[in-house]
Amino acid sequence: MDVEVGVVEEVLSIVAQVLNIARSRLSVQSSLANLGAQSLHFMHLVFRLQKRFGINLPRRYAIPNAKPIEAYVQAVIAAGGGAGAIDGQAKHADKRK
Repeated sequence: MDVEVGVVEEVLSIVAQVLNIARSRLSVQSSLANLGAQSLHFMHLVFRLQKRFGINLPRRYAIPNAKPIEAYVQAVIAAGGGAGAIDGQAKHADKRK
């Protein structure tokens, strides 16, 4: 599995959970603001991404904005969270067996 594909899927999954919407409604071009995200959603999303990938994201991502989800994916990868997505998925799969 390509690292970026793993990060994209993981970020989309987290966004769906934070916004409590169906994953099928999301794409990397989706804007959080257009999906109805408010201040607390942005902060919660950044917290979840940082925890999931073991990274720190710039504060600007926790402030309501019109960035597409792709910007969050790229920020996770730039912060070094790419490899963690693949490793984390494997660990979670092992625990479920």
